[in-house]
Amino acid sequence: MAWEITNKHKNGQLFWEYTKIFLVKGQAGEIRNFVAIKEDITERKRKEEELTLARLDAENANEAKLAFLANMSHELRIPMNAILGFSESMKMQIFGPLKHKNTKIMWRAFVIRRPTFVNG
Repeated sequence: MAWEITNKHKNGQLFWEYTKIFLVKGQAGEIRNFVAIKEDITERKRKEEELTLARLDAENANEAKLAFLANMSHELRIPMNAILGFSESMKMQIFGPLKHKNTKIMWRAFVIRRPTFVNG
């Protein structure tokens, strides 16, 4: 049998210990003794805790990044849709004929380089 337990030094300081206990049996099969093998695993437990905290920090940072990207996508998409809508109106000459000769060139360039956003 094996356990990971906290134990206490004589000075009262707590530490982590891996304990494995074996039975020693006599010739007739009766239990004659116990043998315990113990290992101080305090450092390993401390590193495990550090890794757990680092993983949680990384997960929180990733969630914050995703929220930021979703927000920025939304903040950029709204004005961009307005620009696209107005540009479409210009192309269709809803507000009258276009007077600038480069407007069609600008429209083609904008449509070709049309940005794509996160989350639609």
